[in-house]
Amino acid sequence: MAVISVALITLSFRGDNLFQRTEDGARSALSSIGDFAGSVFSPLTDAWNSAWDYDDLQDENNQLRQQIDELRAAEFTEQAATAELARLSADLDLTPVGEIPRVAAKVVVPLGNFTGDTIQLSKGETSGLREGMPVVVRSGLVGRVVEVRQERSFVRPLTSPGFLVGVRFLDGDYITPAIAQSDENLLRAELNVSFDPPALGTLAVTSGLERSVYPPDLSVGVVENVITDESTLTNVIFIRPVANIENLSFVSVLDYDTGQ
Repeated sequence: MAVISVALITLSFRGDNLFQRTEDGARSALSSIGDFAGSVFSPLTDAWNSAWDYDDLQDENNQLRQQIDELRAAEFTEQAATAELARLSADLDLTPVGEIPRVAAKVVVPLGNFTGDTIQLSKGETSGLREGMPVVVRSGLVGRVVEVRQERSFVRPLTSPGFLVGVRFLDGDYITPAIAQSDENLLRAELNVSFDPPALGTLAVTSGLERSVYPPDLSVGVVENVITDESTLTNVIFIRPVANIENLSFVSVLDYDTGQ
């Protein structure tokens, strides 16, 4: 073998064509063997990789299916709630909010991001916004405009502690003030125990009393809990807002004459 190697090296230095032909032949043979081995082992390699990746792909597919199911469920719930609100509006002759002039605005800084307890909108004085205007989304009341600049405005949401709105419970037509609490984003209202309290799940809407800041029959929230306070002989009613205050993209600012 050593003799053959020396001979080949010698021929190579001499520029002999025999060495070139021999080298080319060897490379061609090795290349063919490599191609053959690749064709034989490639399916095995793919199968090996697929075996390892299969579980990961199945997990991803399961997660995607779950997300799709959740989105469908959320869409169905929203459609059902909208349909129920439309039915109640027709049955109880609620004021069509769509008839009130409005300005659409984008939420540029949501609640809690550098604005404290306010929401910043993309519209201001140049768009006709004024302090005191009610702010709504399709599901219900969001709050009211508390500060207006030329191209910006700030909204105090109804979940802000101390926020006050007069509400009417649809199952008994009771009217009472509701005040936002500092915990769990609930509003608190009170009724004398001589009145039957609203049932859980009852819709509370804006009262629409004369000179009210808000137009009548805007959806405010649903009754989540009722506790009887024996010391004051009152039924304490906790209301969960229907508008998702912490996850807003666009709102409508109502051009409503408050009468004040």
